Amino acid sequence: MKLPIGAIRRTNRYDEALQAYEKAIHLNAKDAVAWEGKANALHRLNRYQDALAAYERTTGLNPKNPKAWRGKGSVLGNLKKYDEALCSFDTAISLSPRSSVAWEGKGTALVYLGRHKEALFAYEKAQNLIVKERKLLWWGTGTSLWHLRRYDKALPAFERAIIIGPKDPGPWCGKGATLIKLRRYEEALVAIEHALRLDDSNAKSWLYRAHLLAYLGRYLDALASLDELVKLNSELEPVAENARTIIARHQRSRQRLDSASYIGDLTKDLMQLVDTIMHGLGPN
Repeated sequence: MKLPIGAIRRTNRYDEALQAYEKAIHLNAKDAVAWEGKANALHRLNRYQDALAAYERTTGLNPKNPKAWRGKGSVLGNLKKYDEALCSFDTAISLSPRSSVAWEGKGTALVYLGRHKEALFAYEKAQNLIVKERKLLWWGTGTSLWHLRRYDKALPAFERAIIIGPKDPGPWCGKGATLIKLRRYEEALVAIEHALRLDDSNAKSWLYRAHLLAYLGRYLDALASLDELVKLNSELEPVAENARTIIARHQRSRQRLDSASYIGDLTKDLMQLVDTIMHGLGPN
């Protein structure tokens, strides 16, 4: 029983597709196409561990299938096994060097491994090979450039990601973090608030918003943002309390310090915050 892999993407009926591929495998356990189809369906259903087993069976039957290696790398990334994901993407690239998807996947794995210079190289390779632009590619490029402190280059990368996927809050948050580093605080607040309109369940965005509002002297609004943070996750109360302490300290010091000293102190705290948050993020 031979089924086209593209049928999954065309119908989006992954449960039915999975059943069909399993029937094909029952008839012929060595049908590499059916195993790949099963793996793809499981991947789409977010059953990552099962998908990984199916991809491993696929590559065992046909080790020269670059798409299967790409799929395996993507699933390993979902499982946060980034070293193994990198190996899978490298195998895919060795089999199909002009695959922009494989180069992009390699870049994303490298971002999560903290190897941002290598990640940027991989993303640039993907950009040179790509036929249709993808949001994740530019989001990852922006993230790599941010970590390399090339903020002036990171900003247009995040903006490119926003053009491709304007309803994804991730690139908006990345843009806000970049604008903070460029000391364009009011624009940063606009970006962060846009991210929150798209997803008001992102705790990190509320934390960004609180500190930006404090920087701009809007203390009551800043404290309200911290209240929203705790509503989302009561376990973040210690984080919110620390932020309240910082805000209260700056509010008091604003009255007794000269403006330059106050702004310099608050800027330092804001920069430390954005570093802490961004070091825990990647393009996902």
